[in-house]
Amino acid sequence: MSIFADILEERFGAGQPILTEDVLAAFPDEPRSTVFYRLKAEVESGGLARFDRGVYYVPERAELFGRTVGVPLDPERVIARKYLERDGEVIGFVSGLALENRSRVSNQVPAVLEITTNAETNRRRRVRPFGGYREVVLKRPRVPVTAGNVDALEAIDLVENVDVASLDESELDAFRRKVSKADWATVVECLSAYPKKTVMKYLKEVAPAYVPA
Repeated sequence: MSIFADILEERFGAGQPILTEDVLAAFPDEPRSTVFYRLKAEVESGGLARFDRGVYYVPERAELFGRTVGVPLDPERVIARKYLERDGEVIGFVSGLALENRSRVSNQVPAVLEITTNAETNRRRRVRPFGGYREVVLKRPRVPVTAGNVDALEAIDLVENVDVASLDESELDAFRRKVSKADWATVVECLSAYPKKTVMKYLKEVAPAYVPA
């Protein structure tokens, strides 16, 4: 690898998504045109690989049948880097049916990945799918997502979308475990940005659990 790729590997690690803005930030004293030229050359030489438009990575290496090969980038890492966490700051969360599945509130495997993220400025937008999903949908949050409120926003998303009465016992237990993680005061603060219908459903389905016996 060249010094260019070595610098990126040292900063981001092998097998990790590197966004175009990350590459530019890694070489602040070089003209953009030079950085893009070197980036293209490094991809052509194999020192870097291109996952998709604007997403690159230093390939991890593995032995396969006596040959050293590059390991493809994990799409879940791309999702996390682009939409869920940036520089240690939480900026989004998986929502909708995908959140239900990951929370074990539903055993349906979603064909559509929905993500609510600060990185999206539109109310709702479809982007080119990857990682085996038929569709990837980005949503702008009603309240900016932070580490301090992500549990509350996930809980609200579940309450908005789940038909609680239709859940079986194990699904209901999973639902209750998930929403009980959210701090009540934070939930109330976030709910101020949601429609009345959502507020009323949350009060009906969840609020009693916060009342001491």
